[in-house]
Amino acid sequence: MGSTAERPDITVVLVDDEPGVRLLTRLALEEDGGIEILGEAANGRSGVELVTAMQPDVVLLDVEMPVLDGLTALPEIRTASPGSQVVVVSGRDPDETADAAMAAGASAYLEKNRVSTDLVALVRGLTAAHRT
Repeated sequence: MGSTAERPDITVVLVDDEPGVRLLTRLALEEDGGIEILGEAANGRSGVELVTAMQPDVVLLDVEMPVLDGLTALPEIRTASPGSQVVVVSGRDPDETADAAMAAGASAYLEKNRVSTDLVALVRGLTAAHRT
């Protein structure tokens, strides 16, 4: 019997060093339906490698991580997967971090405390805008 599963509307890679944050983010996105998490990475270097291999629609990228922080990984991700929309997610001061993230090539910035309420709409909005 062949698979009848359709390709998800949106594919996502999660890059965050906190397993609990990755789990909550995964649950929020998967609950929406039509969004598939292709993989997760716990540091920026692994994130770059995963994004390069998977070429997701969206990358959710934490700023403060070991091995390679998010703002350093961001230009590498943009080069490795130019079609991916990169959302930088951070608990840092949004005034400083959002500007740095956008200057480094992020598609959007989201404060960690807003992930549960704003993430799905942001991901859907970014991919819809990119596909039109």
